[in-house]
Amino acid sequence: QLRFLKDKSNEYYNKQLQALRQLLTYAVEQEHIAKNPCLEMKYKQHSIKIVQYTKETIKKFLELPNVDTYAGFRDFVAMLTMLDSGIRPNELVQINIDCVDTASGFIRIQEQVSKIRQFRIVPISEYTMQRIKKLIKINQQSFTTKSIFNTYRGEQLNTKQLRYRFNQYSKKLGITITPYDLRHYFALL
Repeated sequence: QLRFLKDKSNEYYNKQLQALRQLLTYAVEQEHIAKNPCLEMKYKQHSIKIVQYTKETIKKFLELPNVDTYAGFRDFVAMLTMLDSGIRPNELVQINIDCVDTASGFIRIQEQVSKIRQFRIVPISEYTMQRIKKLIKINQQSFTTKSIFNTYRGEQLNTKQLRYRFNQYSKKLGITITPYDLRHYFALL
């Protein structure tokens, strides 16, 4: 048991244990130590976090972005896309114009973007696709980038920025909702 990690989550504990195992395995290979003591330690079971929100809570969350501003409209479209498709936050921010088939209502997730490194096609509702088309049009008028989810400067949004924006909306709502929570909500629909 790693005492200095006793108050940490199981996931954090496991990551630290994995890093220590690798470091000490290297130390054994280099003959700095005789045995890796971490090999006898067991990983902890991951804690399961099931987040359930009511439709009313999600509706209120969707009403928070000011859709009259670029950032607010972009956030609203990001929320809709995640709720509509269950797409991962990292996949969402890497969607570009070439990935969107507006006629068929699909988004293509490329292998290099996907967590599981597998190409897939994600269907999108007509309502959400109309919002994506509008965001693309706004982007084409203002920026030269092909990415769809951009900062107000035209740079591709990243997951840290997306989490920050969700955190700001969560504070207004009084309930914490993360980008990944919308993926989980999609899975429960």
